[in-house]
Amino acid sequence: MAESKEQKEEPLLFELDERLIDKDVIDGYLVDTYREYELYKDKSGKVIKVIPTSNYNYIRYKIYN
Repeated sequence: MAESKEQKEEPLLFELDERLIDKDVIDGYLVDTYREYELYKDKSGKVIKVIPTSNYNYIRYKIYN
């Protein structure tokens, strides 16, 4: 009896990653925008799939002249 494709596939490891996607100057602040991504890796650590999520983080730095 042959194994189904689902039985042969190894489970992927999952982790979240934030990546810098933009830098802006807004009202005297430098604003870094980060987007969250879902990373799926095989058991050797190779990234198989990257899926962007709808989560963003913004970090503001005051610009002093």
